[in-house]
Amino acid sequence: MTQEFKTEYDGLVITNEGELLDITPFLPNTEKSELLMPKFKMIDAEYDQSETSRRISGFLKKLLLETGVGNRNQSLYNFGKFVKDLGENSIHEVERANAMLHEPLAGRDLKDLLNSLARG
Repeated sequence: MTQEFKTEYDGLVITNEGELLDITPFLPNTEKSELLMPKFKMIDAEYDQSETSRRISGFLKKLLLETGVGNRNQSLYNFGKFVKDLGENSIHEVERANAMLHEPLAGRDLKDLLNSLARG
């Protein structure tokens, strides 16, 4: 069974643009936040204010907040694919992100992850 869809070419297109929210004021004062705040300030200082840079820095902050020992590979891979989809150097960004982790991936695991990113 097939279905036909008719579209209206002169239809109204509505877009929603907004500003990214800085999450740092909402972090509670915990040991983890004490470790992350200097990294967040460093990220803010190193990335310019272009849309792509802001998106990468936001994802990087999210990665640092949510990544633990059990999900580092998947989190870094997702970050690398995101950066690659934006047209940026995913290998460099993943290496930087890994170095910022509290417990970064070891050599062989990181190399395998970077090879996976390079292939796909």
